Amino acid sequence: MGSGKETKVDHEVVDRMKNVLIEMKVEVDKPRVDTPRAGLLGQGASGESLKKQLDLASERISSSLSQLSDAVIKFYDGTDRAAKEMTSADEDAGDWGRVLDAGVAMVSQPLHMGLGKDDRPDALPIPIPFLPIPPELLQEMQSRAEIVGTSSGEDGA
Repeated sequence: MGSGKETKVDHEVVDRMKNVLIEMKVEVDKPRVDTPRAGLLGQGASGESLKKQLDLASERISSSLSQLSDAVIKFYDGTDRAAKEMTSADEDAGDWGRVLDAGVAMVSQPLHMGLGKDDRPDALPIPIPFLPIPPELLQEMQSRAEIVGTSSGEDGA
């Protein structure tokens, strides 16, 4: 519409961003955190306690990486959907802009556009701005108003 507030989608930037997200997901999915096998840290209570802590840490790291991978996929999908929606919104806004411009042009026209012109020399100079009534009917209405006005004036005398 020319207001300077259009939302344009730079598909090149969106595609680069989506490629970065794909690369990020591949990198996030690469690491594998394995838990130490039994007895590797020793047979005593300290070794068992350390193994429990490492197992818990490994589980949390794996869970975090999995959630990060899922989040990257959702971000990728959201970016793609947002770009499509913005493109659609631009097209819809263009359509609405044309409708709005046409409406403004129509409203900017003079309201009477020659309707209601009364060519009789004795016609009262009453402007009839916007009634879409044929001139003949307006003349008839004015004549009847004059008759009613004169007849009511005689009754009052």
